[in-house]
Amino acid sequence: MDGCAHVIDLGCGTGIAARRIAARPGFGGRVTGIDLSPALIAKARRLAAVEGLSARIDFAADDAHTLGLAEASADAVIAHTQFGHLTDPAAVLQEMVRPTRLDAAEGLEITAFFPNIIAAAGKADFWTSSFNGFRRLGPASGMVTEADANALADQLVAASARGASYGVCTYVTCVMRRP
Repeated sequence: MDGCAHVIDLGCGTGIAARRIAARPGFGGRVTGIDLSPALIAKARRLAAVEGLSARIDFAADDAHTLGLAEASADAVIAHTQFGHLTDPAAVLQEMVRPTRLDAAEGLEITAFFPNIIAAAGKADFWTSSFNGFRRLGPASGMVTEADANALADQLVAASARGASYGVCTYVTCVMRRP
């Protein structure tokens, strides 16, 4: 990312990935964070201002399925947590390529797309690392306090210990290649 002049962060939420990119010592470009939720965009702007990053990041409410971005306007497009929330992930993957600067001969084509769902009921062994990760990432996102994040994680760990936990997550794997 450090050599990029412009990075787009799709599904940016509160802008945690966009802010981390903009704050990198070697990154001299701009980041555009895009999310469908105007409330999350407002929170992202506030957090970027608090961190002194507003001059390096633009946030906009937009639909990842049909981005209002110019063709070949970015060096990289990332979608850190986007794909679990989409109605048509394959269309968004195609749309991610459009604003990315690639020579025509170096374009990308999607050759395989695999949506996967992981669900666990009872003991939450699969989710334990996520519960503990939320203790750090929840407050870092700016959406919850450290006390609230710890309280929720404690409740989830206790429910798992009682065998009363349920969790589900969608993972998407995409294989892309140059034609």
